[in-house]
Amino acid sequence: MQPIPTSLAEHRPLLESIECICFDLYGTLFQSAAGELSSPDEAPPNHFDLSQILHEPISFQLEEEKHVLITREHSRLKELGHPVPEVDIISIWQQLLSPLQISRSRAQIAQIIRAYEASVHPTAAMPRSLETIRTLRSRGILLGIISNAQFYTHDLFQRHLGKNSHQLGFSTEIYSYQHLRAKPDPFLFQEFLSQSQLPAHKVLYVGNDMRNDIAPAHALGMRTCLFAGDARSLRLREGLSLNAQPDAIIKDLHRLIDLIGHH
Repeated sequence: MQPIPTSLAEHRPLLESIECICFDLYGTLFQSAAGELSSPDEAPPNHFDLSQILHEPISFQLEEEKHVLITREHSRLKELGHPVPEVDIISIWQQLLSPLQISRSRAQIAQIIRAYEASVHPTAAMPRSLETIRTLRSRGILLGIISNAQFYTHDLFQRHLGKNSHQLGFSTEIYSYQHLRAKPDPFLFQEFLSQSQLPAHKVLYVGNDMRNDIAPAHALGMRTCLFAGDARSLRLREGLSLNAQPDAIIKDLHRLIDLIGHH
């Protein structure tokens, strides 16, 4: 998988006093054919034969029924006050498979989900992502993550970058599935600042989506960088009035080194 170039012009000012670079994952550190994997509205690009995985026939339409369950859970969470709800995908699949007579543990269902995701949502490292991470760490920059993601997203670090996120140096990681809230809910960004104990203006948040990444990070006082290196995932949201402009725009992740200068 290779990124599709975009025509957006880069903007690379020197950003002073940055102590931490916090990344979005899908469409920023990792390439994704779907762009935003947690969206239930996007049909998967590849066929997945659940009956072959389960070794038994299934009597329901997988994608349709999964969408119904996710929509129902979103409605429940909105009633609880989650403005942009996120599901626990293992719980969704437990409900999906409950009509089948053979009960399965969360661990077994997690393996089924991993097989499904690998089949229908191919991913790859964004070019120079590992090199960028290593260079930032060598400069003493802290690393963080705020991502709309599920449990299986943790696997991508080992698969594509050769080490888990902790081994790569990520110290504060906020994932939507852990809080049942998704970006652009400011809760996730507030949680990052609370856990990292960093002043917002010392954090540079890097993402590919103006609504989900740049606007909420900017609203909390973080510096922002729009990653425009892949047309599959770039989300400019030009029809929305977001009241936020990124501090920087890059097409190559390694340009982050130029933004923060010499540490």
